[in-house]
Amino acid sequence: MKNATITRGGYFFVALWGLVILLFYAVVGFVQVRWLQAHRAETIQSRQLQLQGGATEIIKPVPDIKAQHPVKPVEVGVGIYVNHMGEFAVKEAIWTADFDIWFRWAGTSVNPGETFRLVNGEIETREKHEAYASGDEHYARYRVKARIGKYFDPIRFPFADDRLTIEIEDSVHRVESFRYVANAKR
Repeated sequence: MKNATITRGGYFFVALWGLVILLFYAVVGFVQVRWLQAHRAETIQSRQLQLQGGATEIIKPVPDIKAQHPVKPVEVGVGIYVNHMGEFAVKEAIWTADFDIWFRWAGTSVNPGETFRLVNGEIETREKHEAYASGDEHYARYRVKARIGKYFDPIRFPFADDRLTIEIEDSVHRVESFRYVANAKR
């Protein structure tokens, strides 16, 4: 093998390539940092709006629905206690939840534990764990395991502020005759 020597031009060429590579990474790094800072500022602004009670999503107003025969809707107190959240599948845009949900209501015209459904997911199991009635007052608690849909934006990581929501509605009764109200007492 012949003795290889690096010429002065070779050193210059290697140094120039090193400088170009270094400059390239510096520019790309600068652009990425600016982009992440913009996402961070957007997230901070979104959180401030949430704290002030402002909406962060465009929500269409629900039109007033007037019943033919005005009837006071049955108010059902509802509460949820999340036992476990898991199986976050970003690619499939789903997550799983194991939660207790309870209902308090008066009267016999509704049975919310048997007729509720998830708006943003699918119930895998629903087991009644507790139920009682005292006069006209009723209470029922269910253990539910569900798969819930939620789109996660991986581009916004680590500054994303995604909310994992469990949205329920009654599958039998219409809005003018039935209404959920938050109930913290378990």
